[in-house]
Amino acid sequence: MPTSHQYLTSHDLAVIQRVLAKAGFGSSKTAPGIDREAARYVMRQFQTGLTGEAELTRALDHHLGDRQK
Repeated sequence: MPTSHQYLTSHDLAVIQRVLAKAGFGSSKTAPGIDREAARYVMRQFQTGLTGEAELTRALDHHLGDRQK
């Protein structure tokens, strides 16, 4: 179910940040463009209703796997 608010809260951003950190984004080893793309993807997923950390992590892993094919 989509989130009922238009803007992301600090809690929402913390969830997104944890998902990205677990996936290795935001470190000095990743390219800034890839970091931004991953962040945008996770934020879009969150805003469409995928708000659980585990679900977001799986979606990001799947998205990144599709990009490499």
